[in-house]
Amino acid sequence: MPARAQDQQRLAQNGLAVTVASQFAYDDNVLRQQTDQIGSRVWQLNPKVRYQFQTSGGTYYLNYDLNHMEYLDSSQDTVTNQILSGGVEERLNSSNKFTIDGSYNHGYEARGVGFNEAANALSLDRPTLLTISEIDGKYQLGRDNHGLRFTASVGHRSTKRDSPLIVDDSRNYNENYYGLMLQYRVASRTDLAVEYRHEEVSYPRTPTAADGTQTPLDSADEQYLIGADLEATAKTTGKVRVGFSSRHFGWKSAQWADASTAQTSSTAPATTTTTTTLPTDSDNAMFWEFAAVWAPLSYSRFEFSARTSERESLGVGSFVSSKDYSLIWTHQWSNRTRSRFDFTFGTDDYHDTARVDDRKMYNLRMEYDFNKVVNLGFGLSYQTMKSSFARAEFDKSIYYVFLNYRNR
Repeated sequence: MPARAQDQQRLAQNGLAVTVASQFAYDDNVLRQQTDQIGSRVWQLNPKVRYQFQTSGGTYYLNYDLNHMEYLDSSQDTVTNQILSGGVEERLNSSNKFTIDGSYNHGYEARGVGFNEAANALSLDRPTLLTISEIDGKYQLGRDNHGLRFTASVGHRSTKRDSPLIVDDSRNYNENYYGLMLQYRVASRTDLAVEYRHEEVSYPRTPTAADGTQTPLDSADEQYLIGADLEATAKTTGKVRVGFSSRHFGWKSAQWADASTAQTSSTAPATTTTTTTLPTDSDNAMFWEFAAVWAPLSYSRFEFSARTSERESLGVGSFVSSKDYSLIWTHQWSNRTRSRFDFTFGTDDYHDTARVDDRKMYNLRMEYDFNKVVNLGFGLSYQTMKSSFARAEFDKSIYYVFLNYRNR
């Protein structure tokens, strides 16, 4: 696209964009357990506001996203999540650009204190709060889609929980991460890539489980990857990364510090005992990311993805290794009618425990554009999870209708 046309397209996207999604659903198993099924009508409201300003050299944006759900027939009554984010992408010249993004996420979940205050297995004496703050930066040296390019990224994320299910704040943690990537364009539509990713996780307090045992979970994770970014045709694009990752825990230094403190302290009650469990490292675990888009027709599109990932655990295991696979098919039946089918499945392996979860989700959604700003439709979602931890298993069906508004 010529430079003048690109500038005109960017300027056309400037300004305020507002969308409001509303949905009414029936969830036949809000307790997420096979043995205790209680259904509920669920009302959901999701307004989003985005302000964007673009120039020939940069893009600036500010977002606000609110997702609020009310469960009208059970004690899991209120779930609210708010995200405020902003960022800038600035191109210094044709070979230098940087981006900075930041976000603040506040979640609130109250069970047993809403339209129906009857107690059930999920009723809690106070709300659960979750706060996640994050800032990321990225710098690219080299022209887009030309020759050799170097990208460096760095970020920080802080996660804080206040939940009646956790006896203290020991599940709060901080993540610092950075990455380095080299890309080289070997053909008109193909880039080869080499990546290194590093992440360090630190817990201000040693995590404590419900049974009183402590597990020092400070860790460092490294990933070494090679792969390619492909645009084989105008209808087919893809990305692949393969390599290995290793997670090493800092429990040896933590254990030494605890031992030194125990030897010099004379104030601890003689009856106090603390059991410490030590997590095991994960060396040279296979890692992969794959994504592909195939659009055989202008009105039909398939998206495939598969990836491995790791995340911190909440009270079970030292960390969680996940494998996720998904297929999305979108089809435009007419100028105003379209459908979307999602199928995802995966596994979650809780390290240092015997727990393994297998999960699946099917979702079918039909949409109709009433006019340029309003669309409506209906959908059906089925979710299931089988687990070696029996109380985590569930099967649920969700039936929903929705009405969405967008100002442009």
